[in-house]
Amino acid sequence: MYVAWFLAVVWSALLIPGVSQIPTELEQENYYILLIAFFPLVALILWYRAIRKILERRRFGTVPFRMDPYPGGIAAISGVFRI
Repeated sequence: MYVAWFLAVVWSALLIPGVSQIPTELEQENYYILLIAFFPLVALILWYRAIRKILERRRFGTVPFRMDPYPGGIAAISGVFRI
């Protein structure tokens, strides 16, 4: 969750200078600057994922991971197949 928020904030912050230069570059007929217009779509996706992670954490809470010490013993498998 924290990584998703960090990426969304940093990506959006790095995007501001590039997007703010689009009108001035279009006046100078530099149409390659329009490629920067696709980067806000990535920012929207990152914000969507960050918000979704917050909602998932509210719904499920923190889920502890406790691994079983014997997660697939050979004895259990041999009983099924009758080797």
